[in-house]
Amino acid sequence: MKTIIRQTIFTAITLYILSASLSGITIRNLSVLLLTSFVFTILHIFVKPILKVLFLPVNIITFGLFSWVLQALVLYLAILVVPGFDIQRIHLASFSIGSFEFASITLSRFWSITCVAFLISFGNSVLGTVL
Repeated sequence: MKTIIRQTIFTAITLYILSASLSGITIRNLSVLLLTSFVFTILHIFVKPILKVLFLPVNIITFGLFSWVLQALVLYLAILVVPGFDIQRIHLASFSIGSFEFASITLSRFWSITCVAFLISFGNSVLGTVL
């Protein structure tokens, strides 16, 4: 129970930061944020291990990179379950670092969900390490 509450809080913090930073993430209000983080945590704990076992051969062939797609699938299930939470196309503006210029890019919905799922995992890992 303690880990569920902790993961829910970490996911809520990460989702809030991501929704404030990226334009494609829509969270209607605070209760939707908390419900989304709880549903995502429950799906992550109970559904993701089943998906890992089902897609074990694919995950072995891709050297574990398919686990990001499984994480995105869990996030997509959370999008389907929670009304008021959605991830659409994410547009990243162009920027430059020194003499290097990076063009603007618009991610499709699939890649937006995959990137957000990766960033949620990364944010939860950072928060778990710091706290």
